[in-house]
Amino acid sequence: MDLDSICNATQVYNFTQKDVAIYMYTDFVAAIVIGIMPCILVFGLISNLSFLLVVHRVKHMRTVTNYLLLQLALTDIVNLVVSIGERVWRYISSPVTFDQRAEGLVPGCILLPFLKAMSKYGSLAFLTLVTLEMYLAICKPIKHRSITTRSLTIKLTAACWAIATFVSVLRIPSHCVFKQFCVIWPTSREYQHLPNVVGNCVGVSDSVENASNAIQTTPFFVGLVVNTVLYARIMKILYRRRRVAASDQPIRFPVRARNQVAHMLVINYLAWFLLVSPFECLSLVSTFVTGRTQTFIDVTYLFRALTYLNSAVNPLIFYTVHPRYRKAFLKTCSQCFGYCRSDASQ
Repeated sequence: MDLDSICNATQVYNFTQKDVAIYMYTDFVAAIVIGIMPCILVFGLISNLSFLLVVHRVKHMRTVTNYLLLQLALTDIVNLVVSIGERVWRYISSPVTFDQRAEGLVPGCILLPFLKAMSKYGSLAFLTLVTLEMYLAICKPIKHRSITTRSLTIKLTAACWAIATFVSVLRIPSHCVFKQFCVIWPTSREYQHLPNVVGNCVGVSDSVENASNAIQTTPFFVGLVVNTVLYARIMKILYRRRRVAASDQPIRFPVRARNQVAHMLVINYLAWFLLVSPFECLSLVSTFVTGRTQTFIDVTYLFRALTYLNSAVNPLIFYTVHPRYRKAFLKTCSQCFGYCRSDASQ
């Protein structure tokens, strides 16, 4: 399709100097996209893949909680690869921040947004399921032992993936239309290299896009309330048990081990809240704010990078906080390095 046919068939945007400042990559945004995000991607892949390897290699790590955390690691891997990969590719392919012509209709408007949404909602679903499992183990141990089975765990895992897929499919109409339009840049020489045609994924209608914004943020705030209530009850029980320990009454090892896992998950939840909530709150605000400033865009990229960091640091929290997880990690590393050394010596 030639330039004239595109410009005649679609809307033409006449960008001013102010528009250029908003829709071009600033040095701050560029540093985040090509400097910080790739580092988060590499670190996140190493940390999450190491956790998968630890659970696979160390037998005593194959618990129900770790099986759910393994699913969480899988969603984090998908989120990091797809989200950061898309951001870096978009930066390389066009100097315009919202230009998706290099991605096209199917990859850019359907496949990539679907995978990002599925990993995001899957991560929230498994985080909540881990919290619920730990709540039952700490607060209702007898009921937890009676209902915890391999088949139930598999069914709940499948249900989390199904819910994440369903919600992601609901959001497809909000970005499934690939729209190309012409841009008239300022006449200065410095803007002559910019593309005359850009493309962007939009919804089938404005009402669908508004509904999608509500769908995007609602699960986060629902999960926030549920997890906060459950962890508050968990911490209450743990506080009581600490008072029992202070009174010299012995605590059995299984209970003590379960308490340590609970403390680890509480810290992991706090990290999730601190890293993810800024972007989600900003997304909620953006549904009511039509105008965009450069500061708003810069802050959006910064908060988005924090959500990617959340997908990378979970295993690091496990290894740092819980001695059992740390020993399993070190054992796996020693086994792997020992195997590599034996191969090199042959």
